[in-house]
Amino acid sequence: MGVAALWFIGLLVVIIDIAATVDVIRRPDLRGGAKVLWVLLILILPVLGVIAYVIARPALVDYGENREEAKKAASEAASERARDRARDLGPTDT
Repeated sequence: MGVAALWFIGLLVVIIDIAATVDVIRRPDLRGGAKVLWVLLILILPVLGVIAYVIARPALVDYGENREEAKKAASEAASERARDRARDLGPTDT
């Protein structure tokens, strides 16, 4: 693999990391501590951090003018995921 190809791959990783960092910062459903942790993960482990973020983040976030509805939708989506996870695990014997 040539030097030009390595530079291109490096540049591509940097661009994707910047895009993921901007997405983390703009998300209305993440609070300060979570944003800091995601940004640190993306900066410390550029490729793995972005892959983990893309897998873990909620799919639906409205960046429109009505942030309260976006927060409510994200909260409802998180509740649905938690309910589905609890259903999949079944009853616990505690």
